[in-house]
Amino acid sequence: MFKFTKRFVESITPDPQKIIKLWDSELKGFGLIVLPSGRRTYCIQYRSAQRVKKMFKLGTHGQITTEEARSLAKKYLSGVIHGQDPVAMKKETRGLPTMNDLASDYILYHAEKNKRPKSLQEDQRLLKNIILPVFGNQQVAYLRRRDIETLHLEHKKTPYQANRVLALLSTMFTLANAWGWREDNPAKGIKRYQEKKEFDG
Repeated sequence: MFKFTKRFVESITPDPQKIIKLWDSELKGFGLIVLPSGRRTYCIQYRSAQRVKKMFKLGTHGQITTEEARSLAKKYLSGVIHGQDPVAMKKETRGLPTMNDLASDYILYHAEKNKRPKSLQEDQRLLKNIILPVFGNQQVAYLRRRDIETLHLEHKKTPYQANRVLALLSTMFTLANAWGWREDNPAKGIKRYQEKKEFDG
């Protein structure tokens, strides 16, 4: 067993004939699966309250770092000690609406009915180019305020657009509240950027 580091994980030579499973020497239950293709996936292995052995995938190396995977492993393994079952929890949340679902319903039930064509087009542009590439597959119930603050910060150089994204998300989450998809609005209260006033001719 070895302590997982970025250098160690990337130094592993895949076996073209079989899957390699390795375990971290420092954190019991923290593992790595190396496929013949070279794909490296972090995971945890644990026993549920019913003593059933289970494996839960944390993410693929490259999409998350070794240290991020270790941090997630600690979090989930700590939850197991307190009776949580990550595999079961994932199954329970699998059917929850995503941001793609919310965007689709926002356009259909709100924007198309209440907005002018130009405003509708702008909303569709912001969704397609900025919001959904980042949040599309995330579940509405689990999107965090910090995620939205990060997206807002990434568009700081275009304050007007950044603020429109924030306003759009806030409206969408207000609807999500009304539809029972979550109970709060993570976009509410985030400070807007100061915009330069534009004057018409």
